[in-house]
Amino acid sequence: MKVDDAVDKSDDSQDVGPLQASRAWITQAENNVIDRLVEAGLVAPVNPGGYEAKVLDQILVNLIVPNNLAFTDQVHARVLLTDTVEATTVGNTILISKGLIDTLPNEPSIASVVAMELAHVALGHHIDTRYAFNDRLLFPDESTFQKINMYHSDHDNDEAAKKAMEYLQNSMYKDQLATAGLYYEQLAYIAARCSKRSTPPSSAIPCSRPTALRGCWISPSRPPSSTGTTLPRPRPSPWEAGSRPIPGTTRCTC
Repeated sequence: MKVDDAVDKSDDSQDVGPLQASRAWITQAENNVIDRLVEAGLVAPVNPGGYEAKVLDQILVNLIVPNNLAFTDQVHARVLLTDTVEATTVGNTILISKGLIDTLPNEPSIASVVAMELAHVALGHHIDTRYAFNDRLLFPDESTFQKINMYHSDHDNDEAAKKAMEYLQNSMYKDQLATAGLYYEQLAYIAARCSKRSTPPSSAIPCSRPTALRGCWISPSRPPSSTGTTLPRPRPSPWEAGSRPIPGTTRCTC
C-alpha cells in the first residue's frame, strides 16, 4: 500500500530527558498530595471567582512580575481550611490557612506571607517524591497532617526569608510593610508567652502544623498582655529596618 505525503519519523526519540522525567515525577507527587488534601476537606476546592483568584493569585502576579520570575508551571495559591496560623507550599501550590488570612490586617501583610512561600517555590523546596505512589496516601482523613510531611527545614526557611525580602523590596508593597511588621511582632510576643506554658489555656487553638508557631497556643479572645489590657503600640518594627519577621522563621520552644 502506498501512502502519499507520508513522513518517516522513526528516528525521532519519544523519550523524555532525565530533567523532564524528574520534574514529571515531582509534579505527580505534588498533584497527588493536593488532591488528597482536597479529598480530606483540608484544602478548599478551586473556585475561579473565589478569594484565591481575586486576591491571592493577584498578589502573586504583583510579586512575580517585578522580580522577573519564571516558572515551568504556573504558581497558584489555595486556602487551607484550618483555623491555625500557618502557611506552606506543595510544589507550585502555595497553601495559606484560613486562620492566618483572617488575622492578617491588609494586603501588604498577606503579600509578605505569599512572598515567603513564593521564595520556597523559586528555590525548589519541593515535597517528598514518595507521594507520587498513590498507596502512600492511603490513610484516614484524620491522619493527613501526620502522614504528609509538608514542613520546611530551618535552613530552607532562612534561605526563603532572604529571598522574600528581596521580592518585597522590588514590589509595589515595599513602602507598605510597617503594618505587617507590627503583626509579626505580636505573633512573636504571643509565641514567647506560649513557650512558658506547660499546658494550653482553655479555648486555645493548637498550632502544630506546617510552619505554624509550633507547639504553642493562641487564644484569639484574650489580648496578648499579662494584665488583661490592650498592649500599647509597639516600637518601630525590625521589618522596617530590613529584618525578616516572616512566618516560618519564628519558632515556639514549648
